[in-house]
Amino acid sequence: MIVRKEGPTLLVMLLASVACILLGTCSCNPEKRKVKYLERGQEDMQKGKYPEATIWFREALQLDPHYIEAYYRLGLADLRLRQWKGAAEALEQAAALDPGRSDVHLALGELWLAAREFDRCETEATLVLQKEPNNAEAFQLLGGSLFARHLNERALEAFTKLAQLRPRDAHSYTDLALAHMSLKNFPEAEKDFRKAVDVDPHYVEGVLNLAKFWESQNEFSEAEKVFNHGVQDNPESVPLYLAWARVLTAQQKKEGVEAVLEKLRTHMPNSVEAAAAIGDFYVQQRNPERALAEYQGALSIAPKDLEIRKKMAEAYLDTGKIQPASDIVKEILQRTPKDPDALILQARIFLAQGKAEDAILISGQTVRDDPSSPQAHYVLGMGYWRAGHLAQAKTELDEALKHGPNLPIVLEALAQMNLASGDIQAAEDYAKKTLQLNSDDSAGHVLLGTALVRRGQFAQARVEFMDAQKLAPDDPAICLNLAQTYAGERKWREAEEEFEDALKLNPRYAPALAQMAALWVSQNQAAKAVARAQEYLSKFPDDANGHYIMGELRLHSKQYDEAEAELNRATQLDPGMAVAYVQLGGLLQKRGDLDAAIARHQKALSLQPKSAALTIMLGNLFEAKGDLEKAGRYYEAALAIDSNSGVAANDLAWVYASQNTNLDVALGLAQKAKEILPDLDLVTDTLAWVYYKKGLYSAAIPLLQECVSKSPSHAVYHYHLGMALLADGDKAKGRERLQAALKLGLSGDDAQQARKALAHPN
Repeated sequence: MIVRKEGPTLLVMLLASVACILLGTCSCNPEKRKVKYLERGQEDMQKGKYPEATIWFREALQLDPHYIEAYYRLGLADLRLRQWKGAAEALEQAAALDPGRSDVHLALGELWLAAREFDRCETEATLVLQKEPNNAEAFQLLGGSLFARHLNERALEAFTKLAQLRPRDAHSYTDLALAHMSLKNFPEAEKDFRKAVDVDPHYVEGVLNLAKFWESQNEFSEAEKVFNHGVQDNPESVPLYLAWARVLTAQQKKEGVEAVLEKLRTHMPNSVEAAAAIGDFYVQQRNPERALAEYQGALSIAPKDLEIRKKMAEAYLDTGKIQPASDIVKEILQRTPKDPDALILQARIFLAQGKAEDAILISGQTVRDDPSSPQAHYVLGMGYWRAGHLAQAKTELDEALKHGPNLPIVLEALAQMNLASGDIQAAEDYAKKTLQLNSDDSAGHVLLGTALVRRGQFAQARVEFMDAQKLAPDDPAICLNLAQTYAGERKWREAEEEFEDALKLNPRYAPALAQMAALWVSQNQAAKAVARAQEYLSKFPDDANGHYIMGELRLHSKQYDEAEAELNRATQLDPGMAVAYVQLGGLLQKRGDLDAAIARHQKALSLQPKSAALTIMLGNLFEAKGDLEKAGRYYEAALAIDSNSGVAANDLAWVYASQNTNLDVALGLAQKAKEILPDLDLVTDTLAWVYYKKGLYSAAIPLLQECVSKSPSHAVYHYHLGMALLADGDKAKGRERLQAALKLGLSGDDAQQARKALAHPN
C-alpha cells in the first residue's frame, strides 16, 4: 500500500462531496456551508429535534469559531435539552462576541432563571431594559427573578408592566395575579386570574390557577364552577377533570368525584392518556385496586403499551400482589432486557419478597449504568435499609435527593428513616418539604402527623391526619393514625370509633383489630378484645392475622394451650409469618421446652435471615440452655448483620467472660455496648464483670456499686460486687454482698460460687 503524505485523501474528498450533496449544493465554500448548517439546525429546532440541531450548530462553529448566530442557536438548543453548562458556555460566548444583542441576554436570563441563579437573571433582564425599556420578555424574566426571591413588591411592578405590554397574553395576567396573591391582595388576584381565563378560555393553566385561588379562600363551590366552565371550554383537557376530582375529594364528595371521572371516561372512551390518568388519580388516593381496573382499561386500548404495564406492576406491588407484578416485569424484561424502569421494579419486587441483597444487586447495577437516576438510588437505599446498613441507606437516599430534589418518595423515605432512628426534627423537616412541593400529598400529611405524635403534639397531629383523610378518604391506615392521637389524649371513645371506621373501610384490615385489642387490654378489658377478635374470625376464619391476634390475647390471659392452637393456625394459613413463630417460641420457652423454642425461632430466622434481633434471641436461648459456644456464634452473627447492636456486643462480651476466653475482645465489646446503651444496668454489669475477669478490680467495683444502687433487689449484681470486693481485699464488705445475694434468691452456679467464696474467703 502506498501512503501519501500530502493532499486530501480519497476518503476525505468523498466525505466532502457527500456533505455538499446533503446540503443541496455543490459548492464547498465555507461561508455558504456554515449558513446551510445553521439553517439545517434551525429546521431541526422547529421540529423539536434538539440533539440533532446541536450537531449542525457545532458543525457551523467548526467552520467559523466566531459565528455569533451559531453560538446563540446552540445555547437555545442546550436550554431546551436542560444542558445548563453547555447553554451557558455557548450564550456567554455569543454575548462576548456581541454584547449588544438583546436576544442573547434574554436567553441567558432564561438560563439563569431555570438554574435558580436569580441575581444573574435580574442582571441580564436589566441590561436589556436599559436598552429597550418596553421589552416584555425582559419584564417577565425580571418579575420571575424577583418573585423567586420573595421581593414581591418589585415583582408586582414588573408583572404590572408586563401585562400592560401584553394585554392579550393570559400568562401575563397569571404572573400578575400570583404576585398579588403573595402580597395578600386577594381582590386584585381574583380579578387578574379571571382576566387570564377571559383572554384565553383555552389556557388550561389559567383555569387551574383560578380554581386554586378559590380553594385557597375555602370557596369550593366557586372552584367547582370554574372547573365546570373550564371543562366545557376544554373537554379534552385531562388535568382539568382530575383537578376537579381532587377538589371534590377534599370535600369528601365521593359521588361527585365518580361523576367527574365518569364524565372524562365518557368523553374520551378510547384515550389511553385519560384511562392512565384516572388510574394515577386512584393511586394518589391510596386506592390501588381501582387504579388497577383503570390501567386494565388503558391496556385494552393499547395492549403493547409498556408504560401502562409498568404502572400496573406498581399498583400490584402497592396491593401486596407480588406475583402478578413479577409476571408483568418479567414480560417487560424479556422484551427490553435493559429497561431501567423495569429493573427498578424488579428490585422493588425483591424488596417486597424480603430479598434485600438481591434488590441491592440489581439496583446497584442500575445506579452504575445511570448514576443520575434518582429512582435507582432510592431503591438501592431502601435495599440497604432493609438489610440493616443504615449509613449506606442514607448515602443512597441523599444521592437520590441530589438528582431528584422534588421526588416525594425520596423525601418520604428520608422522613421515615429519621422517624425510625429517632431524629424527629429531621423527619418533620422532610415531611414539611414534601408538603411544600405538593400540599395534596396525603403521605406527607401522615408523616408530619406521625412526627408530631412523637413530640406529643396530638391536636396538631390530628389536623395533619384529617387533611390526609380528606385527600385519601378510602385509606383505613389514616383512621389508625387518628386513633393514636385520640389515645394519646386519653379520648378512648373517639379512638375506638376510629378503629371501627378503619374496619368499615376495610373489614379485613387486621392492623385496626390489633391496635384496638391492645387498647382494650391496656384498659383491663381483655374479654372485650377477645370477643371482638372472635367476631372478626367468625367473618374471616382463614385470616392468619386474626388468629395471630387471638393467639396474643390468649397469651396475655395465660391461656397457653389456646394461644398455641391459635398461633399454630396462623402459621398454617401463612407459613411466612415470622412473628407467629417467634411468639410460639416464647410460649414454649415459658414451658421450659427450650429445644422446641429454638426450632420455632430458627424457622423465624430462616424467613428473616438478616434480622439481628432474631439472631440475638436464638443466642439467648442457647445461653439459657447452657450451650455458650453456640450462643456466642449467634451473637457474632448478629454483630455481622448489625455492627452497631449494643445488645449483641454486650451478650457476646458476657459469653467470652463466662468462658474466660478472648477477654481483651470481650472488654472492647463491653465498652462499645456501654457507649451505645449507657443507661442499661445489664450492660454496666457486663463491663464490670469483664474488668473483674481481667483482674481490674478497682475499675469493676464502682460500676457494680452503681448497679446495686440502681437495682438493690437484683441478686446477681450483689454477687458480682461481692466477688470483686473479695478479690480486691475488702473481705468484710465482700462477704456482706454475697450474703445479700443469697438472701435475694441467687441460684444456679452463681449461688454455688458465692457459698464457696463465703466458706473459703481466702
